[in-house]
Amino acid sequence: MNLCLAGEHCRQRHPTTKQPATLTDNQRLCDTDLNASTAAVHHLVRDYRDLEQLLAPPLGVWSDGQPRSTVAPAPIRLHPEALQRAIWHLTTTWAEILTDHHHLTDPPSPVRQGYAVQWAVGVITPRVDVLVGLGGQLVANYAPADPDEVTVYGTRRPAILGHYPRTVRLAYVTGARGLLDLAELHRRATVALGLTSPVRQLPGHCLAKGCGRAELRQAEPTRAGDEPLVFCGHCGNGITRDDYERYANLFLRPKDAVAAA
Repeated sequence: MNLCLAGEHCRQRHPTTKQPATLTDNQRLCDTDLNASTAAVHHLVRDYRDLEQLLAPPLGVWSDGQPRSTVAPAPIRLHPEALQRAIWHLTTTWAEILTDHHHLTDPPSPVRQGYAVQWAVGVITPRVDVLVGLGGQLVANYAPADPDEVTVYGTRRPAILGHYPRTVRLAYVTGARGLLDLAELHRRATVALGLTSPVRQLPGHCLAKGCGRAELRQAEPTRAGDEPLVFCGHCGNGITRDDYERYANLFLRPKDAVAAA
């Protein structure tokens, strides 16, 4: 029996036990996580572009007239730049693996990182099913890799004339894990850009067995045409907005929630 690789973040996990979705032998991710991750990869090109607007520091950093230290401030904001670099590294890494797998044209080089991200996403998006099915791939300097599963290789030569020993961190990463890592980059970019989906609180009590908390929330759909989801902020149990309105009288009475618990 396989469980969804998303683990505790699985979108189909059991509301009470928090166990990820149960899958067949040839699956690595549940359908919900697969579809959501695929959509997230598609948005990485836009994320990389939109992060550009966060690179420039506020004008006050340069012109507020206050005395400065002898160390000059960074000319750009380092967090958005590091996030851009992570998007470039992960997308091109998996795109090159898929390129080798399908014997596609070699990646363009040398090009700007933004163009490389656009090329990489264009390779990955139509081949997500292939990516998810890939076994462990040997990748170098893969930041999201588990430190316990990384092998570090490096030169033993001392630092001479400013040249320091170079180390390479190698790890085996499956394609399914790579897809989740790409989706996580989209989530981080969305948060950095302040584009998280609005969530509002609703009146009533959760009717899930063992819960009964007054922590109902409604998350706005991320795609046009999708139905809003009402969920409990404590146990995660979710229902549709139509069901919430249909049984609103039950949710608004605490005794029913206590009886259900």
